[in-house]
Amino acid sequence: MKSLYNRIIYFCYQPSVGENYKKKINAVNHRAIELKNNLIVWPDKISALTCSPENLHKLKNSLNTKNITVVDQIKNKSRLTTITGHVNRSGKNFLNGKTPFLEKPQFPDMTTIYQSPTNSKTTVHTLGPKRYLSSRNLNNQVVWSSSIGLVAPVFSYLGFEVQGVGVPDKKTNDNILTILTFIS
Repeated sequence: MKSLYNRIIYFCYQPSVGENYKKKINAVNHRAIELKNNLIVWPDKISALTCSPENLHKLKNSLNTKNITVVDQIKNKSRLTTITGHVNRSGKNFLNGKTPFLEKPQFPDMTTIYQSPTNSKTTVHTLGPKRYLSSRNLNNQVVWSSSIGLVAPVFSYLGFEVQGVGVPDKKTNDNILTILTFIS
């Protein structure tokens, strides 16, 4: 069965949605809107409970797709960036203690989480939402992210093909249509 949407875009933060959306949806501790035949989804809060394999599996079943674009905020880049890898420096792992789930392995292979439509490679270092917001004096040679290293492994574990996108802090309030154009 084919998905009703062109793309499913999962924001790790609440996006600036404006008023041009079609319909608001509530699903499994997440909010969603329809915009230009795309489904824009974001969690109530990035946490091990909200983004657990169980909750994201319920979300996956309601979406009827294997593809997802995960959008996260980043530091030390000035433009939208394709994320092709991450180093989780948050001290948390949303799969820890939650595997095996269904008939999936206890220790999944995480070497190829991200599918990239481009040849550019950007690896981010994920700090977690609280540390990301409170961080100062970070190494400016490293691209820092808030949450993609926490949620992308769960999506990959559940069988999603994950595309990662980093949005610079100064652009997180940009119109979603700008991000949709970048993804296309």
